[in-house]
Amino acid sequence: MSLCAAQRDARLAQLVEHYLDTVGVTGSSPVLRTI
Repeated sequence: MSLCAAQRDARLAQLVEHYLDTVGVTGSSPVLRTI
């Protein structure tokens, strides 16, 4: 894997983690119920 691809994957994983933290991983967040 190239360095650029590794950096992109790391950034994507960071975004996913941030999103999960925002909506709540447990699914107890009201945001999930309103979708």
